[in-house]
Amino acid sequence: MTSNSETTEVFATWTAVFDVEVDRAGERLIFKPVRSADGKVQHRSLFRRPDQIEHGYGPLIEALLSLKPDASDADWKTVATLLGPLIQHHPAHHKQADGVVTEQMAQWLEARDRLYQFWTMTEGIAAASRSLPPRLSPEQKREVSENRLAMDAESMSRLAPDDLESLLKAHMPRDATSPASKLADAIGNKLNEVFQDIPGQPQHPRIVPSINPDTFEVEIVAPQGLQALFLMSCILLHKSDRGFLRRCKRANCARTVFMSRRQQYCCTACQAADKTLRARRRKKLQGE
Repeated sequence: MTSNSETTEVFATWTAVFDVEVDRAGERLIFKPVRSADGKVQHRSLFRRPDQIEHGYGPLIEALLSLKPDASDADWKTVATLLGPLIQHHPAHHKQADGVVTEQMAQWLEARDRLYQFWTMTEGIAAASRSLPPRLSPEQKREVSENRLAMDAESMSRLAPDDLESLLKAHMPRDATSPASKLADAIGNKLNEVFQDIPGQPQHPRIVPSINPDTFEVEIVAPQGLQALFLMSCILLHKSDRGFLRRCKRANCARTVFMSRRQQYCCTACQAADKTLRARRRKKLQGE
């Protein structure tokens, strides 16, 4: 069964509702479950659809990418409350004695950089050349292989024909790939870092797809918040009307939002403010 961005929902947030505390001394975020009067942890809807105005994928991705190291405590709290824990795995939170989850702010900034790099690379692949450089002929490949072996004629003649051919084949150059293909491979490696196990790093949780029996929509459970954001990004890439994520061109603006191909500012206010600033600089240079 296939699905598209209109029939896919991603588990984007933890089931628990959290109150977030910013601990500047410890450089960490503290997530405390909100409890009802009877002491039970309050929960919220698991799944999000791509185009929901308030709860779609776009606002979640933009929130993380707009986070700056020098952001105020209020900004950190707003983003962390919206997203919930990014690093720790969701299923284990209810097993903790006090239900409190802590994550380092440095981990969040690293996650932001990884996601931003992914979107930068995907925009780059749209403009990258698909053209392949001229391919070498079999004779040219064999000549390159012989040069790489750097063996004289006498030494090569001592080898059995099968051994010689095996050595030449091992040293033959591969056909070059297009810039777009190379970039696509690099993007694939970035995704593997999020969804596959890496030696020396904590094991990533398993992504679990399922079918909603009532709506027949594909529901993807991503137990880690960062995985959910990458999944959402991949789904949104199929929505050509949304464009790409870019940082606003205005120097004092921290926002990273979805923009059309020619758009450079997050809003008309930033565009007007930057235009005014450039005009003032020109007047100053002209001595007016």
